[in-house]
Amino acid sequence: MILPITGFRVIPQRGFTGREFKIIDVARRSRGNEPNNRLRPEAIEAVNTAKSLGTGVAVLSNELELFYGADVLNNIPLLQEFDHIIDATHSSILKPQNC
Repeated sequence: MILPITGFRVIPQRGFTGREFKIIDVARRSRGNEPNNRLRPEAIEAVNTAKSLGTGVAVLSNELELFYGADVLNNIPLLQEFDHIIDATHSSILKPQNC
Protein backbone atom coordinates (compact mmCIF):
# COMPACT_ATOMS: atom_id res chain seq x y z
CA MET A 1 0.00 0.00 0.00
CA ILE A 2 1.41 3.39 -0.99
CA LEU A 3 0.10 6.56 0.60
CA PRO A 4 0.85 9.65 -1.48
CA ILE A 5 2.15 12.52 0.57
CA THR A 6 2.99 15.80 -1.09
CA GLY A 7 5.03 18.71 0.14
CA PHE A 8 6.38 21.98 -1.07
CA ARG A 9 9.60 23.92 -0.82
CA VAL A 10 9.68 27.46 0.47
CA ILE A 11 12.71 29.49 -0.48
CA PRO A 12 13.74 31.85 2.32
CA GLN A 13 12.30 35.24 1.47
CA ARG A 14 11.55 38.53 3.11
CA GLY A 15 7.94 39.56 2.60
CA PHE A 16 5.66 42.22 3.96
CA THR A 17 6.95 41.68 7.49
CA GLY A 18 10.62 42.09 6.60
CA ARG A 19 11.32 38.79 8.36
CA GLU A 20 12.97 35.83 6.69
CA PHE A 21 10.89 32.65 6.68
CA LYS A 22 12.37 29.24 6.05
CA ILE A 23 10.47 26.07 5.24
CA ILE A 24 10.47 24.91 8.86
CA ASP A 25 9.02 28.27 9.98
CA VAL A 26 6.14 27.97 7.53
CA ALA A 27 5.48 24.34 8.49
CA ARG A 28 5.45 25.09 12.21
CA ARG A 29 3.14 28.08 11.79
CA SER A 30 0.72 26.12 9.59
CA ARG A 31 0.39 22.98 11.70
CA GLY A 32 0.16 24.46 15.18
CA ASN A 33 1.78 23.14 18.33
CA GLU A 34 0.51 19.56 18.16
CA PRO A 35 1.71 17.68 15.06
CA ASN A 36 -0.14 14.50 16.04
CA ASN A 37 -3.43 16.32 15.49
CA ARG A 38 -2.47 16.78 11.84
CA LEU A 39 -2.04 13.05 11.13
CA ARG A 40 -4.73 11.63 8.89
CA PRO A 41 -6.72 8.84 10.56
CA GLU A 42 -6.55 6.85 7.31
CA ALA A 43 -2.76 6.98 7.38
CA ILE A 44 -2.64 5.79 10.99
CA GLU A 45 -5.07 2.99 10.16
CA ALA A 46 -3.06 1.96 7.09
CA VAL A 47 0.19 1.77 9.06
CA ASN A 48 -1.45 -0.16 11.91
CA THR A 49 -3.16 -2.57 9.49
CA ALA A 50 0.07 -3.23 7.60
CA LYS A 51 1.98 -3.83 10.83
CA SER A 52 -0.73 -6.17 12.18
CA LEU A 53 -0.43 -8.24 9.00
CA GLY A 54 3.33 -8.49 9.44
CA THR A 55 4.08 -6.15 6.55
CA GLY A 56 6.98 -3.76 6.88
CA VAL A 57 6.36 -0.07 6.44
CA ALA A 58 8.77 2.67 5.48
CA VAL A 59 8.96 6.41 4.79
CA LEU A 60 10.81 7.74 1.77
CA SER A 61 11.00 11.52 2.01
CA ASN A 62 13.01 14.27 0.39
CA GLU A 63 12.93 16.60 3.37
CA LEU A 64 11.14 15.09 6.37
CA GLU A 65 13.43 16.47 9.06
CA LEU A 66 14.08 19.71 7.19
CA PHE A 67 10.34 20.31 6.85
CA TYR A 68 9.27 19.34 10.37
CA GLY A 69 12.40 19.49 12.55
CA ALA A 70 13.96 16.66 14.56
CA ASP A 71 12.31 17.83 17.79
CA VAL A 72 8.85 17.47 16.25
CA LEU A 73 9.58 14.11 14.62
CA ASN A 74 10.69 12.70 17.96
CA ASN A 75 7.24 13.54 19.34
CA ILE A 76 5.19 11.70 16.69
CA PRO A 77 4.59 8.17 18.03
CA LEU A 78 3.40 6.90 14.63
CA LEU A 79 6.93 7.30 13.26
CA GLN A 80 8.12 4.68 15.76
CA GLU A 81 5.97 2.13 13.89
CA PHE A 82 8.00 2.46 10.68
CA ASP A 83 10.65 -0.15 10.00
CA HIS A 84 12.72 2.26 7.91
CA ILE A 85 12.79 6.01 7.45
CA ILE A 86 14.84 7.19 4.51
CA ASP A 87 15.13 10.96 4.66
CA ALA A 88 17.09 12.89 2.05
CA THR A 89 17.53 15.74 4.53
CA HIS A 90 20.78 13.93 5.36
CA SER A 91 21.90 13.05 1.83
CA SER A 92 22.33 14.75 -1.50
CA ILE A 93 20.03 12.32 -3.30
CA LEU A 94 16.46 13.47 -3.88
CA LYS A 95 13.69 11.40 -5.39
CA PRO A 96 13.09 10.93 -8.30
CA GLN A 97 16.76 11.64 -9.05
CA ASN A 98 18.50 8.75 -10.80
CA CYS A 99 21.37 7.31 -8.79
